[in-house]
Amino acid sequence: MGDLGGRTRKGLLAGAAGGVATLLVGGGVLAANYVYQQSVPTAVSLALKDGQKEVSLQPTLRLSSSRPLAAADLRAAMRVTPGVDADLRASGDGRAFSWSPRRPLAELTEYTVSLGSRNDSSGHLQKAARWRFTTTIVPRIVSVTTESGTVLGDLAEISSGSRLSVTFNDRMDTGSVRLLANGSPVGLNWDGEGRSASLGGATLPMGRLKLSMAPGSKDVEGRLASSWTIRASVVFHVDMHTVPLAAPALVQVPNDPAARDQSGLQAADVVYEYLTEADITRFTAVFTRAPDVVGPIRSGRLISFALTRHLHGMLFMSGLSEGSTARLDADPVPNVIDVPGIFYRTGDRVPPNNLFVKAASLQQNEARASMNAASLEHGQAPAADGEAAPTVAVPQHHSTYAYDLATGTYTKAEDGHQMSDAALKEPLRIQMLVLLHTTAKPTSYVEDVNGVHGLDFDMESGGHADFYLGGRHLSGKWSAADRQAPFTFQLDSGEVVKLPQGLAWVDVLKA
Repeated sequence: MGDLGGRTRKGLLAGAAGGVATLLVGGGVLAANYVYQQSVPTAVSLALKDGQKEVSLQPTLRLSSSRPLAAADLRAAMRVTPGVDADLRASGDGRAFSWSPRRPLAELTEYTVSLGSRNDSSGHLQKAARWRFTTTIVPRIVSVTTESGTVLGDLAEISSGSRLSVTFNDRMDTGSVRLLANGSPVGLNWDGEGRSASLGGATLPMGRLKLSMAPGSKDVEGRLASSWTIRASVVFHVDMHTVPLAAPALVQVPNDPAARDQSGLQAADVVYEYLTEADITRFTAVFTRAPDVVGPIRSGRLISFALTRHLHGMLFMSGLSEGSTARLDADPVPNVIDVPGIFYRTGDRVPPNNLFVKAASLQQNEARASMNAASLEHGQAPAADGEAAPTVAVPQHHSTYAYDLATGTYTKAEDGHQMSDAALKEPLRIQMLVLLHTTAKPTSYVEDVNGVHGLDFDMESGGHADFYLGGRHLSGKWSAADRQAPFTFQLDSGEVVKLPQGLAWVDVLKA
């Protein structure tokens, strides 16, 4: 038993010694392996093939790291050229990252993603890497321009007969591209490269217009074009030479039979017509661009002062009654009354309807008065359809308006006389007609040589209004925030009605 016990103890000791040796050897292997693993650089891969093309303009690049990596370390090592403002986000374990540009990348551009070789914050060497990719292009319309080079924005007005050019950002498959006007195809004449096409304005319908590109349009590489729509109005344009004014010029124009036909009315932004005395109407023609000649010119009325305040303009007139002069002195507005060198008289008309003014005089007098810059707000016709209104009768002004489908305008007859612009020798073309309903009370003083009292129209309280445009009638209202605020026109729906680019005519009607 003793010998056996001895041998057993020796064997156990030997086994123990061997185990220690094995542990020592194994520990060395582990240690060596650990040292090796720590010496291997951190490798980052990109889930994008080097040299890849047709990459989205708003890509999310996915990166993976061979060991956990702080986002700050990757951001410090990473460079993208051309430079891009982008966000880099890391997963919770620090092994996955996403890179996203804050704005779309440039089209058809080669980008290089580079990782510099550097030690990260844990002491590991980051392996250098580089990838290249090229972005795609999204075929689209970049501009629509007129013959003069004016770029059309949404809600623009297009003169009838205008030739429009459509420019694309890419060479298009011309056979696949269809441009629609209110849902109907329009013909396109392409340039040699397939990057632009023209369409004749004669093919466009008068009135409201929606231009769009039909689905399925594509470029020569087969890329589908992005959707595109622009809203506009096709309006009849009367070619008349004008010059810009710093502020609206309000010109008093008579309308008794001996004063017709008047000159320059077609160039007005808006003409206000109202009763004066003895059932005769007078015009206040408002210009932001002045034609060569305006006239005849006659005396002002109280409504002229109110309009001048609301429109922040300058009033041009031949004179005033004593009562109206006193009212103007007590509550003045910028004005010019007939003095030599401003107005002039012609020899082919009988006085007093032979007083006229030239555009240069309007400009010069506004400059002398240091008028603050002011303008009138123009815009597209309202979207509402309304009821058909081919003719409009205004008995209070002995007027009848008739809609002309070919031009999308109204003509005007007064006392059976077709109203025309004497400078053009053409009928007036009215793009929008407004019947403005209000009240008026007689003045306390005599207005004209026949002993008749004048009228004082209420141009502040607001009221009902009827709008006629595109051969249709729309109901609404007019208002002004105060006596010096511009007029606001609104439909019953609440939609605001703005002045058109062509002539607007406002019949001010007393209840």
